[in-house]
Amino acid sequence: MEGQIEFSFKIEERTFPAEEVIYVEETLLHQEMRNAYKSFMRLGVHAYEHQGKMTGPCYFRYIGETEEDITLQVCLCIEGELPESEHVKYANVSGHSGKFAVGTCVGAYDDLPKAYAMMKEEFKAQGLELTGAPMVERFLNYRPSMPKNELITELIWSVK
Repeated sequence: MEGQIEFSFKIEERTFPAEEVIYVEETLLHQEMRNAYKSFMRLGVHAYEHQGKMTGPCYFRYIGETEEDITLQVCLCIEGELPESEHVKYANVSGHSGKFAVGTCVGAYDDLPKAYAMMKEEFKAQGLELTGAPMVERFLNYRPSMPKNELITELIWSVK
């Protein structure tokens, strides 16, 4: 059963600072997207095993999509370079600035498709165009034991 989602939308100029991340790249079928959360646990364990300090929210960075599947990077912000493993990689992501469409959602991850539909309606209503940069879902308060309806997620799309 789908729950309620609170949604707000704005266009803003934003600067994202450079950050260090560990990440896992995955290609998942659309219906398996919920499984991407498992990679946050893998990243958390990797950071813990190497005495890494988490410094910011975890996020998904969407880098490709077909009708059947989505390729994404599941990222965790850290302080300092950590060793890589077969699946967990390290990157120093350069900062970037620009104009962004930002949708903020409060609700369960399973209800995010509603927020995406609202974002698309706003895009159409405002005549916005995407720049082609990857879309990002930032989970601002994610923790494994939290109530599902308390998740705060930012949907960030670079716009012209």
